[in-house]
Amino acid sequence: MKRHGALTLAFLLSLLACKKQAQAPTPELATKDSAPTYELQIVFHGLIAFAQDASGVWAFLVKARYDPLSPLESSLPPGVLREAQADPDPPGFLRTLYPQHFAQIRFDNAAVTGVPAGGSIDGGDLRFITNIKTLSPPSLLDLAHVKTLVKARRNLAGQEAQIAPFDTLDKVLVGAPPLDGRLAARALIEAGDVVARPVIDCGATSPNTYSFKAKAEGLGGCPGDPADAFPLAEEVVVTLRVTGQTLIKLGALGTITVDPVDPTKTVTIEVANQVNHAPCAQRFHEEAFRWYYSLLPALQRRDLSRQYFACQVDHSHGGTKCPEKLFTSFGS
Repeated sequence: MKRHGALTLAFLLSLLACKKQAQAPTPELATKDSAPTYELQIVFHGLIAFAQDASGVWAFLVKARYDPLSPLESSLPPGVLREAQADPDPPGFLRTLYPQHFAQIRFDNAAVTGVPAGGSIDGGDLRFITNIKTLSPPSLLDLAHVKTLVKARRNLAGQEAQIAPFDTLDKVLVGAPPLDGRLAARALIEAGDVVARPVIDCGATSPNTYSFKAKAEGLGGCPGDPADAFPLAEEVVVTLRVTGQTLIKLGALGTITVDPVDPTKTVTIEVANQVNHAPCAQRFHEEAFRWYYSLLPALQRRDLSRQYFACQVDHSHGGTKCPEKLFTSFGS
């Protein structure tokens, strides 16, 4: 009887051990539970326009590239071909005022796979896939648009209705792939906190300040009272608190995977549309702002005289990072 009792006890202990083992978390759940949580920032800067609709916040990297030896009207800002042809040195005119920009992606504190050669995202249609699904109300009013224009040029107060069409985005640009030929790349922000902000750079103690001018106002300096000028946003930052891996779907270019190197520090994804120089070494090129007007519907592109572009009032802080533009409505 003692031997039988010992066997029974051993059998029961064995069953309990098996039951405990069966209740242990699966490897998949254990991996998920141990995934790091970290702050992720997606930073947009350079020649990029923004618009918001029911899908989220769109970022449009303008295709600012052309053949300087044989420019075509379709590959330059509206009206610029005529101006270039009237210049004694058309290639030099274009290189100085309309430097070519390149769409790129860069990373900090991130282990990544699948990045295109050289970080180029030319032709990319970006989506950021994380565990965060909520988009907070974006703060984009410091971007260049009709209201900031009138704040800087108080003499234009009362003319908002005439100027507003130049904040109208061609709705073709938010359509299904492939991308419109006016874009180098496009991104949709569907989650996180989205804030447009000025930049203090190049050893300065304050941001660059801007006013606006139109080509019809001649070749003089930036008009308006410097006291009215203000720092336009030169970058848009998306902040998320992410758990696990981040995926960046690039459309036809594939997918990038992003993991934190140090989860206690911010992981940064930088989406840029810039000239191929360090920002502080760039030549000042305020007229490059006119590239944004290639994104207008065809009807608005016809009238060039009222296209206002941001011009820097204080030139002491080095090269501009290209103030970004907000499109507040959608055209046909």
